Amino acid sequence: MAKQKAQAYLVTSNNLYNKHFKRNKNSWLRFAPLHIIANNFCPLKWALGFKEHQLNIIVKQAVLENIRGVSELFNSYRMFYKQGTDIGLASEFISERIHNSESVIFFAQNQDGDYLGFTQLYPTFSSVSAKKSWVLNDLFVAENARGFGVAKQLMDAAKALALETNANGIALETSESNHNAQALYESLGYEKSSGVYNYFLSLTLA
Repeated sequence: MAKQKAQAYLVTSNNLYNKHFKRNKNSWLRFAPLHIIANNFCPLKWALGFKEHQLNIIVKQAVLENIRGVSELFNSYRMFYKQGTDIGLASEFISERIHNSESVIFFAQNQDGDYLGFTQLYPTFSSVSAKKSWVLNDLFVAENARGFGVAKQLMDAAKALALETNANGIALETSESNHNAQALYESLGYEKSSGVYNYFLSLTLA
């Protein structure tokens, strides 16, 4: 039933369609490649200037062969959060997550194969509901690909994953000043938590 809901969602959400979305029964972290294609006719900003362009956003689940492209996005993502550039660290981190099936990463490409953005989800469990849940830890879109719905397509893939795995939901957090992200999340049905405090014990050496 969850699988049927996931497929129906992908078909009806913003003219997306899914060709190959089915669960690998050997692991709930491993899936057949997820392909979501959305056709948006819009002016696309590239280095050569402005021109009308048919933008095909293709969303797939990352596998080992995608490490390089995803790592470059991940490096830019960390730099956005004031970390120094370190493509070696980024590549090692992404490689370990994929190789060990410790996270699920979706990435977006255009029809030319350029990497536009990614999202990374970590599995967890809810003791109260006694079900799986997901933490959407990372969401990033390259600067020249923003404003064309890439983030929403990645979020749609995350929701489809949660439905497919019969999870009770997806948790995420963002800064109080990131109003654009808040608007996106709330438009997709995410609700802001209230009445709770989040605590974190830092073990990083000074």
